[in-house]
Amino acid sequence: MSIARMLAKKFNLCGQTDLDHAKCDVIVDTLSDFQSAYRKKVYNGGMTADKDAAKKFHAEDASKLLENVEKMVAMYGDGNGHSVGKTLTWADLHVFDILGQGGWYSREEPMDKSLDKYLEKFPHITKVNKACESHPKIAEYLKKRPQSQY
Repeated sequence: MSIARMLAKKFNLCGQTDLDHAKCDVIVDTLSDFQSAYRKKVYNGGMTADKDAAKKFHAEDASKLLENVEKMVAMYGDGNGHSVGKTLTWADLHVFDILGQGGWYSREEPMDKSLDKYLEKFPHITKVNKACESHPKIAEYLKKRPQSQY
């Protein structure tokens, strides 16, 4: 994450103010906690996912964690697809990377192919994903990128 933070700062993706920068960090760190909780409960230190543990995580833990992200995006963002402020930030990109179409979480069992339906109860997260997906440079990249499970 430290390299991503440095690049976000270098390319002006931290928002307009120091407070925006801190808000971006909060969202990114919360999503990192989400990933860590998932890996700990579903992979339990191994390389293979336990499908029963994944289903239990989705049923019991994921909604609580995503509710926190949804609240932050609602408080910090503009309501139009930005998680912090009114411009694209690295927090938006991280939300899209983890929870967006083709993102890390969408490829995990049992979320594969059902992420959009799952995220319906999180409209602010969904708006961030759609804004990232439709950003001209991101959309161009998504069309050209090679297919990969990663």
